[in-house]
Amino acid sequence: MKMVTLAAVALFCGSAVSAATIDDRATFLALGGTYTEHTDIGADFTISSGGGGAIAFLDSTTYTDKFAPNPYVVISGVENFNAVVTFATEVFAFGMDVYEPASPDLFNGCNVTTCVDSTFELSFLNGASLLETITFSPNDDVLDFIGYSSALAFNRIEVRETVGTNDNEMFGNFVTSTTQLNAVPLPAGLPLLAACVVGFGILGRRKRKQAL
Repeated sequence: MKMVTLAAVALFCGSAVSAATIDDRATFLALGGTYTEHTDIGADFTISSGGGGAIAFLDSTTYTDKFAPNPYVVISGVENFNAVVTFATEVFAFGMDVYEPASPDLFNGCNVTTCVDSTFELSFLNGASLLETITFSPNDDVLDFIGYSSALAFNRIEVRETVGTNDNEMFGNFVTSTTQLNAVPLPAGLPLLAACVVGFGILGRRKRKQAL
């Protein structure tokens, strides 16, 4: 039983520090990956609807200039909107800006009478194998960055809107890395790492007491 517990702690700790979410683009890009910033959407990956909403690929000034000069993607759909991002090659990190409008305007807005804040799930997969699912809620009226780094390669992302309505959200300034990033930022990884150290310490004390 002690060996099973120790293995479980080790497995948890290994997984905890092998992946991270980063909410700042500069921090993400400073982690030493082999990055590609995708100014031509569709050249290196495809985005398709998995059901529940519509996807539009737009030039940077069609609805908003927030992503200029890059093209971007607008989604409009009810809850459980599902977009599937498929990469031509495996990647270890992915990041993008998300724009959540809070005004009903057509341009720079959500294009409905009442805007609703959204929550999204991002699931990272390699083939049919799920690596991890994260949840995020973008801030209103700003380019809000969400980045993900993994020690394991992935070639597909599923984006689901779990809270929201049929107003517009916009995604753009996509970046990927075909190599692992150098490090997990300490603010994101330190609490989990500390929990792992405490866990190993408790197990060590129990083992020493039983040996006496």
